[in-house]
Amino acid sequence: MINIMVDTRNFEQARRVLETLGVDVLEKAIVDAANRAAKGGAFTGGKRLLKKQYAVKAEDVKDAFRLVPARRGGQQMNPIQALGMFAGRPQPLFNFSPRPQTVMGGKTSGGVSALVSGQRHRFRHSFIAEMGSGHKGVFQRRGQERLPIEELYVLSIPQMVEDQKHGGAISKEIQADMQKRFEERFVDNCNRLLESKGLKKG
Repeated sequence: MINIMVDTRNFEQARRVLETLGVDVLEKAIVDAANRAAKGGAFTGGKRLLKKQYAVKAEDVKDAFRLVPARRGGQQMNPIQALGMFAGRPQPLFNFSPRPQTVMGGKTSGGVSALVSGQRHRFRHSFIAEMGSGHKGVFQRRGQERLPIEELYVLSIPQMVEDQKHGGAISKEIQADMQKRFEERFVDNCNRLLESKGLKKG
């Protein structure tokens, strides 16, 4: 979960809007900026970063993303905030450009390679199989016998975002991007509101 906590005390525009237009108008400006920042920073930014670092498909990021929007009425003990959340299960290895992609018969000692974390890795003794349901994936045997088999997975999208092998870099970059987007949008909102009342922007 990545959140944007709103603190407008250091914005001169916020003080002027509060003094001239009231708290309700100020809260509208904050909520709009927070929600746009959370969606733009977490979803748009996260999609770009996850694709670059892990070769995750855009549609998978879209399915994993949830926006908990900011709402008006924030108080000191319950401040206005917007949350950009990623949820989901580990990703099937088959989603990461496996080679080959067709069902494999006969010897499988060469295994399957897949593009994980921007590099192609080979998973020896793995193979492509299709289940009776039509689901296709990368599998390996649990033992020496032909059965049972198990499907191979990589990290979930939330785990990728917080992956400490990379110092949580994606999470930190998303957080910084969200804060930057919030500040820019909030200042624009305040200036627009002040100008609509014939007041000079800050």
